[in-house]
Amino acid sequence: MQNGKGENGMKKIVSLALSFVIVSFAFVGLTSCGKEDPSGAATYAVTTPETAATTEEVLYEIPVVYRGHDILAGTYEVDGTVFPFKYSDGFFEVDPKEYQTHMATTSLSLSHSATKEPRRGDYSVCYAETVSMLEQIGFEHIYVSDSYKVKPTVDSVACVIAERSVESGRGTEKVIAIVLRSGSYYAEWASNFLLGTEGESAGIAAAADKIVENYLQDFLKDKEELRAAIERGKAAFWVQGYSRGGGIANLAAKRLVDLYQPSGNDVYAYTVDGQMGGVKDAQITGRDYTVIHNVVNPADVVPYLAPASMGFKRYGLDHYLFSGNANTEDPVRDEDGDPVSDNKRLVTMGEKRLTLVRKHLVWMLGDVPAVERYMPHAITFKGINLFTKELTDIKSKTKTATFLERFINAFTETVDGEVITDRETFVESGLEAVLGRMMVFITSGVDVTGLLDLELFQAIGSAVLEECRDALTQSAVWGVNGKMTVNLHGEIAGTLTDALIPCLREVGSLRSFLTDYPDGGADRAFDDLSILLYRVLYAISDVDDLVTFALNAVSLASNHEYVSNLAILRSYDSWFEPTITD
Repeated sequence: MQNGKGENGMKKIVSLALSFVIVSFAFVGLTSCGKEDPSGAATYAVTTPETAATTEEVLYEIPVVYRGHDILAGTYEVDGTVFPFKYSDGFFEVDPKEYQTHMATTSLSLSHSATKEPRRGDYSVCYAETVSMLEQIGFEHIYVSDSYKVKPTVDSVACVIAERSVESGRGTEKVIAIVLRSGSYYAEWASNFLLGTEGESAGIAAAADKIVENYLQDFLKDKEELRAAIERGKAAFWVQGYSRGGGIANLAAKRLVDLYQPSGNDVYAYTVDGQMGGVKDAQITGRDYTVIHNVVNPADVVPYLAPASMGFKRYGLDHYLFSGNANTEDPVRDEDGDPVSDNKRLVTMGEKRLTLVRKHLVWMLGDVPAVERYMPHAITFKGINLFTKELTDIKSKTKTATFLERFINAFTETVDGEVITDRETFVESGLEAVLGRMMVFITSGVDVTGLLDLELFQAIGSAVLEECRDALTQSAVWGVNGKMTVNLHGEIAGTLTDALIPCLREVGSLRSFLTDYPDGGADRAFDDLSILLYRVLYAISDVDDLVTFALNAVSLASNHEYVSNLAILRSYDSWFEPTITD
């Protein structure tokens, strides 16, 4: 390559990319907390007088009965905002295979109530609203796992379990609600990265085992009437969870199907934006897992973890939020003919739907400026303009969902006959342990914005590039329309990592920031960062993808917000949306 614009452009690309790699590993921690303000991020639509929703009253007949049972109304509180919810015993008149929009909305509300932060070390606050909701519905004998009453640890999981007597035409006499902790995870989030080399995702599987084998059995042990109903096949299990809680709920529901479905009991499972942790080989022939409904926001990164390209899946049927009604009679099937979703994945949201979502956000929050934070966000594609050497927007027809799936799965794809990161490599390279320690650190309460000094890291990146100029030149690739990128597959990923880490070790502010990093402080953190940088850089065949992901990380986190997904669900729910009828 000739010196001049081409080399300077390449230098700018990789310098920025290295900067973004350093800070973007904090993304998953941010999505689990959902505290960052994605101001300035791209949304799916621009508000105009024609599309802006208002809180204007719409007169309609409020439904009061569902499947022959009263609809109960109640409220719960999260972060100072009071949210309405609705419930009906009519849920259990419906075949559990059938997706119920109303039940999905109520299930997400229960999960939302299970996200609260402790107050001055008082962890009873975390589950108080969940208990209140269940009591308002009429559940009794409410059980709170001991793990809910203390600070979460790496290997903990928590839930609330309760029972309710019902009279159902399906023969159900007892409903057992199992509500997974779905927020305020702290170090617990780290076990999401404990994948293991075979079988189900090890961390999620261990948590699901605790729910079914320990906490549920503890709940049942002194309830003779309830156990008798289960033995007669007259019980229904209602399972809910969101994010990590959704991933655990998915595997827990699968275990309930395996254990209790053969004797005639029903399982109604509604997970929302949960990660994948199941594997096809674990499914038992003759069990019907389509009673597990997984609500998925296709613009949220969490449901793409752990990668499907590693063989992971969600049990049951996915239900994509942007795609409207469900068709459980004729589901979408995989290459083996197994049902995988009850609707086709749409990768964007229409103008009419966006208007409804905005309306429900206004109704729930009342604060119009805050509404923008929770509106669905689309990726703004970024790259380096070769001629101006500046960061610039890229016109792309690729949708947010398509990009996220491609970006996540890229880390396990085969390049030149070699799998970049399969499960065995993920564990043996140390990446599994690295990500676990990083999540423990990020969720410990540290201010991750202390990492976001892009000017400092860009200067370090520039120095590294001087040292690695020849190797980078050999890795530069010209694309169409004068677009240049850098393919980091091969030795160049190691060369860059080996040059960068010593520079970072010399940054006093960064070393101080990492003092309390688990199992060794700053030195361990730099060793871990070396492993992570190499694996990430080696997986990147187009640096613009890395730049795009890193610069959109905070806005993508907004797509993982409870309130955003609750507004989307309510926009499809006739109990809340006047323009819809059942």
